[in-house]
Amino acid sequence: MQISFEKDGQFEVPDERQTRPAVAEAGDSRDGPQTLLEISLANEIPHTHACGGHARCSTCRVLVLEHPENLTPPTEAERELARRKGLEPGIRLACQACPTGPVRVRRLVIDREDAEIAIAEGAPSSGREQHVAVLFSDLRGFTAVTENMLPYDVIHVLNRYFRKMGEAILANHGFIDKYMGDGIMAIFGIESAPADAALPTEESSGDASQSRARTAVANAIRAGLDMQAGLAEFNVYMREHFDHEFRMGIGIHYGEAIVGEVGHPRSMQFSALGDTVNMASRVESACKRAQAEFLISEATREHAPDLFRFGRRFSIQLKGKAGRHILSEVLGPAATPGSEQSGEALVSDSGVDLATRIRRELRRRISRDQSPQYLRLLFHDAASARVDSGTGGCDGSVRFEMDRAQNENLRGCARVLTQIQTEFALNDVEVSFADLLVFAGALAVEICEGPQIPLETGRRDAEGPTPEGFIPEETDALPTLVERFAAMGLNTQDLVVLSGAHTLGRANEKPYTADLYTFSNTYFQRLALEESPAPELSMLATDLALLQNPEARELVMTYARDEERFHRDFARAFRKMTRGSLKSAE
Repeated sequence: MQISFEKDGQFEVPDERQTRPAVAEAGDSRDGPQTLLEISLANEIPHTHACGGHARCSTCRVLVLEHPENLTPPTEAERELARRKGLEPGIRLACQACPTGPVRVRRLVIDREDAEIAIAEGAPSSGREQHVAVLFSDLRGFTAVTENMLPYDVIHVLNRYFRKMGEAILANHGFIDKYMGDGIMAIFGIESAPADAALPTEESSGDASQSRARTAVANAIRAGLDMQAGLAEFNVYMREHFDHEFRMGIGIHYGEAIVGEVGHPRSMQFSALGDTVNMASRVESACKRAQAEFLISEATREHAPDLFRFGRRFSIQLKGKAGRHILSEVLGPAATPGSEQSGEALVSDSGVDLATRIRRELRRRISRDQSPQYLRLLFHDAASARVDSGTGGCDGSVRFEMDRAQNENLRGCARVLTQIQTEFALNDVEVSFADLLVFAGALAVEICEGPQIPLETGRRDAEGPTPEGFIPEETDALPTLVERFAAMGLNTQDLVVLSGAHTLGRANEKPYTADLYTFSNTYFQRLALEESPAPELSMLATDLALLQNPEARELVMTYARDEERFHRDFARAFRKMTRGSLKSAE
């Protein structure tokens, strides 16, 4: 049978059934129609098949141009290879697909170099068109500032910044496409991991497609808002150590892009290409001219008009784009009660729903490296408790005491909690600073692999600073610590187990443990085995004092042996310490 063949790799099989010759190749026991590969080879069309036509590579793959229904369904071997290589539904293995009617296809591997790319280890074989939200961000004036920094400081600062920005992107289901100097490109709307699974297909249903677009846009905008919150915390560090702070521009556009793996076979990278990417970059660049920090295109806004608060609108000529484009300034989450900004309706009463909402909002803002600071801020607030007068405790009074030297490095944490409290208020949801701080402390423990601590809402905020309270001094003897904890309504066991929070802490610029971001019992193990600190680690006199009392020493040894017991007792003592204005009985 003669088949038509074109230079670009296309060939057409007419409506004539082809069966295998009576004598099949050695090892081939299949019956029935010939495969596309057998047909093309029989007609002297050069068709690469590195594995010999056994569905062990994708070098024989073809793009079906017409009548895909006239090919037999994919075999199990073809489906498995398509999954591993990320082959699109319109791409078939010629060694497996048999025509049952007229079909027009195009070879995708034409020469030796194509074959080498196709068989590269772990490299998905094809791209696809996909609707995605693309985010670009850029730091303002970073290059000028770093000219006066040491090379080590430049890399350290940049990595610290990228870590915060990256956590905001990943927490909102984004994919970090690339870093460009101090800029970032991220993609939203790709549900599956690009390297180990086929890319998701476009939804055929209009409603489903709209839902997918709405989700991608909402995640992208939330990521941008979280990046702004992360920048505020990053600037606290920059002001303290480099006497400088940065501003950032963020731009988002939603549209169709080509997505897939590109690059050298030994260094492939998943990326998005096309006009949507260029448009997102132009939107970010427009932030400078508009003197705005966060802009989105009209195509982006139309998919989430009710989920966020928008400010000014600009009609701007974008570089390299014809006509003028409408851009909107993003201010924050929607201020309408019952909005879907977090995936569930807000509630105004206390209880499980509000507690869940608080945890979700905090989880978006608190990273693992920030956890020790939130826990320390909570302890400073709780230390004001006085059971004899019924005053102090977890009442949020610490927010009035941020000028104290002990709270100097915790101001960023307090600022984030105040911001969250304001966002709740804009949605007509009343949440106390005290509740946010207690939940933040508990979440800090959980993030660092500690126990999950059940909590209630309903704490009342103090209207001013607490006149009394204490933060243990490095030279305090055990009787002093016991007395002060007793004033807070806590006993010796509470004192010992809560001291285990030092596993996440620092003192005198040194960590207490080798891994200060894992909530384990290593603090107690160090205390039990070492009565003097290691040079690279910290151990205060107040810690060593725990070994001087038989009851406290026995508890130290118990927790050093039994991490599960430590976690369980810590959760109990944490709840007891943070009851604050709940006045709940333990």
